[in-house]
Amino acid sequence: MNIKLNEEDVSIECTTLKELLDLYVKELPVNYAVAINSKIIPKTEYENTLLHENDEVEIYSFVVGG
Repeated sequence: MNIKLNEEDVSIECTTLKELLDLYVKELPVNYAVAINSKIIPKTEYENTLLHENDEVEIYSFVVGG
């Protein structure tokens, strides 16, 4: 299946968001959020969230400071 991961085209061999993060993301920041097609997915839903052809997955990290 082909998706965009952080604006890069990638071909993946998984079906859920959790599998994607486990297999294709080397290091996640401590504080992060994941959106699919501009919709933030709660961490409790990663295992049940299915990926589809041409989904756009973005991983956001949060920076604290002034």
